Amino acid sequence: MARIDVTQATVLERIVERLRSELDLPEQRCYETLDADSPLVVPPGGEFFITVSPGEGQFVPGEQAIDNVTEEWRVNVAVFARIHLDQSGHDLEVLLRAGRGMLAIKRDVLASLVGHDLVDNDGNTFLRNLLYIMSAAAPRVVERQRESGALTLYQMTIEVGVEFDWELT
Repeated sequence: MARIDVTQATVLERIVERLRSELDLPEQRCYETLDADSPLVVPPGGEFFITVSPGEGQFVPGEQAIDNVTEEWRVNVAVFARIHLDQSGHDLEVLLRAGRGMLAIKRDVLASLVGHDLVDNDGNTFLRNLLYIMSAAAPRVVERQRESGALTLYQMTIEVGVEFDWELT
C-alpha cells in the first residue's frame, strides 16, 4: 500500500482506535475531547480512562502545495485513574500498582503508540514519520465537585508527535 494524504480527523480517529485496540478499552473509556485537562464530572466506569485531544500544530513552509500541506501536530493523550488504595499522604499504589498505577498505564500508552504508523480503512499508511512522544506531564491530583461530594482522580497527559500531509482536494 502507499502513503497517502489524509484529514486531521482521520489521524485523530486512528490514534483513538489504536489506543482502544492495544489497551482493550471500550469507547466509553477512550474517547475524543476538546480539552485534555477537563474530565467529565461523572467519569466512565473502570479503573482508568483516556481522553485524546487535538493539540498545537505547525505547518512546514517548504512542504505546502495546492493539493496538500504538511503539519507537525501534537495530540494530547490524557490518562485519568481513580485508584484509592494508599493511606493518606502516600502514593505508592497510585504510582506503581501493576496494571492500574499511573506509571504502569503510562508504559502501556507509550508501547501502544511509539514507533507505530497508522493506516486508513484501505490499509494505506499516512504518517510522514512514525508516532513519537514529545513530552509527558507529571501525574497530578484532579478534584471535581459534584452533588454527591468530591471526586478525586489522578491525571497525566502525554503529548504525541504526529506528522502528516493534509489532503486538500
